[in-house]
Amino acid sequence: MIMLLCYGVLSYAGKADSVFSAGLLARVKQYDLEKGNQGLYLHTDKTVYTHREFIWFTAYQLTDADSTANTLFVSLQKAGEDTAAEINRFILKDGLARGAIYLSDSLKDGDYRLLAFSNIQLDHPGKPVFQQTIRLVSTFGRKYSLLKLPMERSDTAKIAMDVRYKVILDDGASADKGNVSYALFSGKCLVSEGREKLNGAGEFRVPLPPNYGDTTLRLQVLLHHGYDRERFSLPVKVSGCRIKFYPESGHLLDGVPCSVAFEVKGNEGKLLSGSLRENGKIVARLQPDKRGRGIFRFTPLAGRRYIVDINDGRLASYSFPEVEVKGMVLSVDRDVVENDVDVTISSSDMENACYLVVHNYKEVFNVRKYNFREAKAKVHIPLGNVEGKGVLTLTLLDTSMQPLAERCIFRRDSGQVLASLNTDLREYGTRQKVRLRITLRDQRGNAVKGLFSIGCVAMRDRDSNSIVSLPAFWYAGQYLPVSTNVLAGFNMSDTADISLMLQTVFWTRYRWGEMMKPRPLPVPAASLSERIPAQIFYKNKPLQCPIDYAIITDDGWKPFATDSFGNFAIRWNSLYAPANGKVGIIPMVTKGSKYEDIHQFRLGLDWGRVTVVMDGSLSGNAFPEIAEAYEESYTLKAKHLLKEVYIKGKSSRQEQKVFVSKNCRDYVCIFNVLNCINHSAGTKPVEGQVYWYYTDASNLTEVIYRGCEDTSTTRFLYYLNGTWQSKEFYVVDFDRDNISGQEKTSTLFWSHEVHTNAEGEAELSFFTNDLVGHFILHLQGVSSGGPLSGVTTFRVKSASP
Repeated sequence: MIMLLCYGVLSYAGKADSVFSAGLLARVKQYDLEKGNQGLYLHTDKTVYTHREFIWFTAYQLTDADSTANTLFVSLQKAGEDTAAEINRFILKDGLARGAIYLSDSLKDGDYRLLAFSNIQLDHPGKPVFQQTIRLVSTFGRKYSLLKLPMERSDTAKIAMDVRYKVILDDGASADKGNVSYALFSGKCLVSEGREKLNGAGEFRVPLPPNYGDTTLRLQVLLHHGYDRERFSLPVKVSGCRIKFYPESGHLLDGVPCSVAFEVKGNEGKLLSGSLRENGKIVARLQPDKRGRGIFRFTPLAGRRYIVDINDGRLASYSFPEVEVKGMVLSVDRDVVENDVDVTISSSDMENACYLVVHNYKEVFNVRKYNFREAKAKVHIPLGNVEGKGVLTLTLLDTSMQPLAERCIFRRDSGQVLASLNTDLREYGTRQKVRLRITLRDQRGNAVKGLFSIGCVAMRDRDSNSIVSLPAFWYAGQYLPVSTNVLAGFNMSDTADISLMLQTVFWTRYRWGEMMKPRPLPVPAASLSERIPAQIFYKNKPLQCPIDYAIITDDGWKPFATDSFGNFAIRWNSLYAPANGKVGIIPMVTKGSKYEDIHQFRLGLDWGRVTVVMDGSLSGNAFPEIAEAYEESYTLKAKHLLKEVYIKGKSSRQEQKVFVSKNCRDYVCIFNVLNCINHSAGTKPVEGQVYWYYTDASNLTEVIYRGCEDTSTTRFLYYLNGTWQSKEFYVVDFDRDNISGQEKTSTLFWSHEVHTNAEGEAELSFFTNDLVGHFILHLQGVSSGGPLSGVTTFRVKSASP
């Protein structure tokens, strides 16, 4: 029930009529099907990686699992490029997927987007995908690395802006008592150059040229540190001030006090301040937080001239949203609530009917019709019976379902589960055992059963400001038609931060307008979410009668048959294989048949259609193929319909060596090295996969693993990359393994899935290695009481205490 406390006259017309409600519910359902978030979340071990490392992750399908959601696609796309550098598939079962992605030397240094989506996305490309920003840093032969530091608030007396960097040694310590020479280039033209000394923290500044326009420059740095010299080359984006305003419910109304949120950033994200002038007089100050966001309140008046002054070194002026004379706005007394919310509705139009809708873009919780006859009224909305938690949206609609005003609120979950992580010590030595105890409790202290993924990494390689926690995604991300990465750094315990997010990145009024447009559901030519179309050709022509073929996996083989023209479909769940494994497809022909010569077959896969349907949700990114010719160097290009793969009996990949096992006791260590001389155990290698191999005590080379000598045979198969099962993280046991070399990987531990006991507790252990500094333990997971997240830290010194 909605109660009214009226300043003017707002007549409550009762529940919305059945025709309006039915139309509204149908369109919300259609919108969720086409563009609603699919509720897929990825928990990664860290955000900064080096070559030859793995990205360890666990994926959670948080919404009601669709029976056809059985395959997770994870794509790695370099910033500034519109094609994927890497894409893999993993088994998605019971709402979970576990995996690891190897970062090969062929990948370029720089920032990447990690994109995740399920096979359901193939039929609904308008749905947003999960995004996580990561950085790949090369350390081969390097003793130093450069870390870009956050921008500071602008000094208005300083015309030129600058960027800051920190020089870090390979052991994580900061370099000092050195200097750098730098040069900025625009293409081949030198823009500026100079020399800077490192301060005591190993930091230096590079001034950027003012008024250079929106462009990307190339920064060349030569580091002088003692007798060492190190060169770096990296991009630097130069841009002017960027400012955006968000009136509380979508627009400014004459004479109605309004809360206005804003985002303002200068070059390279530099924080700027400013002021709002009304006919030359300052009426509000713009003081942003560390992310460039802020809120001010004032009363807009029609006919007045509003100008925004920004102190970006030039004291530039910017336009402000116009003040409307007619319209409707709404505001709330509190936007972070639990059991109720008070809404103030203001209108300039008399005799105006409207609908107030409470929803979260997936469900509609309440619809009420009102006849507005005066200027202002307050509506009290109890939320006790509303099932929705997290971000809810209040939308005013007219009788034609067009939005008049909108406001987001955040409903706290008083029953959120607390995860406690406790280590046996706060400080450890190198190669010392860490014992960890995890406890899950509700707000009353009762035990809660749950499951979670957990990792331990060096703090320097995990940027908390670019990570979305699972609770933040649960309560906000899966209900908003926006990209997941806007949630990075979202602090749900900070009411002021929630308010800023609600009035800026969570503001979705214009998307509602798109949702209300009636349109028929698209009818795809054939569903791609369950299978991928394929066709077998013989002597470059379609078949003239059905033939049998088999799909071969580690679990055996299954026979199938084509139609009369060689058409068939490969189900996604028929491509399951061990980690890094492949699946074979072979025509089954008998001697004397019309299609006896197996050398004349070829296979076509409809990757062109997959590419087309993915363009919408991946912002034009190419959707790379899963298939490749295992026995030849040619790889499918996902640009043409039914691109063909020719079968060959001999490998043409002469640039890589082949490894054939003599004793069938091979293993692969955590660094993807076959029969590593530094590790005595690991995971089982997969035939056809590429690994590193020590040709002697100091030299590594890439080899193709061909299995055991006595089972190695030549096969005429079409090989497809499999949909991979989980690869287990190899935990070094320094009590058992006698390792003489240095172990300095920054990921000490990762577990895809840990279950608590009935008391809501779990215990784990692992070892530190030779890397010193501060480490962070972080977990994300789900429980009977909802989502959970937790962190703790410890320090590793250079010697065991």
